[in-house]
Amino acid sequence: MKSALKKDTFREIRKTFKRFLSILLMAMLGVAVYVGISAAGMNMRNMMDHYFDDQEVFDIKIMSTLGLSNDDVKAIEDLDGVNVYGTYEQDIMVQIGDEQQVFHAMEYSDEINKVDLVKGKAPVNEDECIIEEAYAKAQNLKIGDTITITDEYEDDFHERTLTITGLGNSPLYTSDDKGNSTLGSGKIDSFLYVNKDNFNLDTYTSIYITVDGAKELASDSNEYEDLINSKLKDIQGIQTTQIESRRSELLDEALEPYTYEGTLMLSDEQKQEVENAIPEGKWYVQDRSEANDGYNSWIVFAENIDNITTVFPPIFFAVATLMSLTAMTRMVDEERTEIGTLKALGYKKSQIASKFVLYASLATIIGTIIGIFVGFELLTNVILNICLDEYVLPLLSVKYDWMLALFGFAISMVCIVGGAIYASQKKLRDVPATLMRPEAPKSGKRVFLERITFIWKRLSFTQKVTLRNIFRYKKRFLMAIVGICGATSLVMVGFGVDNSISELKPIQYEEIYKYEMMVGISNADELDSTIDKLEDHDEIKDIYEMNVQSVSLEADGLSKDVSLMVLNDNQDISDYINIRNSGDKKEIKVDDDSVVLTKPMADTLSLKVGDTVTIKDADEVEKEVTIGGIAEQYISHNLYMSSNLYEELYGEASTTNVLLVNTDDLSNKKESALSEKILEDDNVTTVNLTSDIQGSVKNMDFVIIILIVVSGMLTFLVLYNLSNVNINERMRELATLKVLGFYNGEVDQYVNREMMILSVIGIAFGLVGGTLLNFFVLRAAANEYMTYPVVIKPISYLFAFAIVFGFTIIVNIVSHYALKKIDMIESLKSVE
Repeated sequence: MKSALKKDTFREIRKTFKRFLSILLMAMLGVAVYVGISAAGMNMRNMMDHYFDDQEVFDIKIMSTLGLSNDDVKAIEDLDGVNVYGTYEQDIMVQIGDEQQVFHAMEYSDEINKVDLVKGKAPVNEDECIIEEAYAKAQNLKIGDTITITDEYEDDFHERTLTITGLGNSPLYTSDDKGNSTLGSGKIDSFLYVNKDNFNLDTYTSIYITVDGAKELASDSNEYEDLINSKLKDIQGIQTTQIESRRSELLDEALEPYTYEGTLMLSDEQKQEVENAIPEGKWYVQDRSEANDGYNSWIVFAENIDNITTVFPPIFFAVATLMSLTAMTRMVDEERTEIGTLKALGYKKSQIASKFVLYASLATIIGTIIGIFVGFELLTNVILNICLDEYVLPLLSVKYDWMLALFGFAISMVCIVGGAIYASQKKLRDVPATLMRPEAPKSGKRVFLERITFIWKRLSFTQKVTLRNIFRYKKRFLMAIVGICGATSLVMVGFGVDNSISELKPIQYEEIYKYEMMVGISNADELDSTIDKLEDHDEIKDIYEMNVQSVSLEADGLSKDVSLMVLNDNQDISDYINIRNSGDKKEIKVDDDSVVLTKPMADTLSLKVGDTVTIKDADEVEKEVTIGGIAEQYISHNLYMSSNLYEELYGEASTTNVLLVNTDDLSNKKESALSEKILEDDNVTTVNLTSDIQGSVKNMDFVIIILIVVSGMLTFLVLYNLSNVNINERMRELATLKVLGFYNGEVDQYVNREMMILSVIGIAFGLVGGTLLNFFVLRAAANEYMTYPVVIKPISYLFAFAIVFGFTIIVNIVSHYALKKIDMIESLKSVE
């Protein structure tokens, strides 16, 4: 590129700095949104991964109904590539002031699941403990204070009065929701760590395993999953032998009192009774996602943000490209005479085009560089801080993904610089003689409204001119409509997604799940007694008996876990669960010939009504069933089956292990008090309150608000760019109006009225486009664990309209000063 053209390019930048700035900001905003949102999900996973690596968090957790012995630890240690830690932990009641609260007590270790000690020191004596930092702050507890484990645990601990020596956080409890318990109100309030020697338990309650080589892998990677799955298979290979060995050990202990000098002093019948008293053992082998709810919800949250990335940035880039093309096209039109002169002087097309390419490239490069840093340092950090509001994780420095940044830069260059090349090539095809003459103005034509005479004749002169100008410049009209439509669609999608997230819980836990409590019971033989106790509570209105068990569904080579809900054919389920069609909301009857599957799982397995699917229960028994209906559902996966069909398939009646409970309208405090009373029944294992259940949509609405804000910024840039192009394109026309005596206010109306009309048309299309786009965004944001209802409140349409139209008014105010500065003499000078 010749130095003269370079100087001319920089001179052009100074001359048209507003245009240069608008292109720069378009590039910056597009790249910032792309890298900022994309990096947020990646950094969320990286943050959790680093924290777990630093705290030596387990890869696999094992629990057993029979307890875990040193022999179990040794058997697992004999497997290749694993590090095994037998540990003690249990839920307990702790006296805090006048209240008793549920704590999860764990042994302190500096080898596995290490405490993130914020203040103080580790518990070195049996009467010392570390408690949760946030809980201590909420309860005004400090180092040196004492807490007391209640009397019922005097056999489990050597010391129950504990001095707080440290405050910290646990990698096993990274979210505010600590999970469920069979104690108290059914929810864990906090946790504590004690010295291992303080536990007085015969067997380990858990075995934690770390896998060699896992620490070097990202915990959300396929390589990590494959490595862990291989070890899970190894453990499955020994668990049956270990369970039988453990049960045999317990049997020997049970028979020992009846043994004298090596001879068993029991009859075969009595021995059988002792054997029957020892339950069949079971191991629960879980990976991180299954055993750590905080980890799982954090990863799902990151996936939701990743999924949004697939929709928002492409639209941002599309609108930015369109606006940049508009700006560059106008620039080329303005340089028409100069292009003709340069061609006449012998400059090559590539040399002439290089001016426009350099202009667009400088704007894009500067905008992209700023956008990369704004995206990583501002947008990603804001999202991460919002996400951490209900999680306890250290905020790491944002990790720059330079491949992501490079890709964003490449997209910007292709879109914006490509637009500049396209715009310049069209003009370079003309001969110098044509280019050196001003382009003939577009001829005025009658518009369709002129044929509607009773309307047309009532319009003022300026109103008629406005309408004719809008339809005379069809290209500008189309660009404006599409740009405003795209920006409005993004704003509309933001509000639509926010509405869907806010309505998720009410729809799932008020319209579909109508019950207030799900009560788990351990012994069906004591069912009547448990129901009688429940009915003694005045707050409880109705109780529904059902069987719930975890099964696998297999179809087309895929296997997914669902909750099999065997209904009670003698009771009406509709008062507790609204099994309905997701489309017309009509009730689906669960008959004795087929099952009803919830929609998210049906979509995952590509199943429809009439298809057959295989059910595999915990005992590996497989049964084929026909899908008779697809029910609406947004959180979790259910398979509804009648008790008659269950009995036909398995040859035995289902036993009740879950009670659905409808209560009066209770406050959270009264609901928790009722839950605590229910758990006093030894036959009750769990009480789940629907008011406590939260999906992984925590703080997602705040992320959406950020997207609405950046969409509003894009809207402003679009409108400002269109207004700027409109004024520059019609400078002579507007100067002529001033010479003819039009006041500044009248010139404002002449120009801004067009922008108002174009905005209203673009907004109308944008509201429709946003509604359709909202459906695709929600589909993209859905995952295996959660889907979203498509809900857009009428007020959201009003908000979207107000935001875009409000920016239109602001741009019109800004353009007022540009119109006032038009120099009539300079603008009317002949260009020839």
